[in-house]
Amino acid sequence: MQREAVWLNTPTLILRDTTEWPELLHPSGPSLLIGVDGGRVAAALATVGAVTGAAAVAARVSRPLPTGGAAEAIRAALIARRFAR
Repeated sequence: MQREAVWLNTPTLILRDTTEWPELLHPSGPSLLIGVDGGRVAAALATVGAVTGAAAVAARVSRPLPTGGAAEAIRAALIARRFAR
């Protein structure tokens, strides 16, 4: 998912200490390698949320846990995003 997120120019927090794709990590790029330290994760989430408006989106979305059909929903979202440009 790290590479796919970069291809879609989606902000990504990599919750690992290393990555197999160091070329994805650029200071101005959408991927941040932040490790697993709770403080760093919280700070990075706050920063990315402020930049992307993720908190506003999360506040509008209130759904119970999905009951299946994830692949179909992901496919539809990707197709909609591709043709919305």
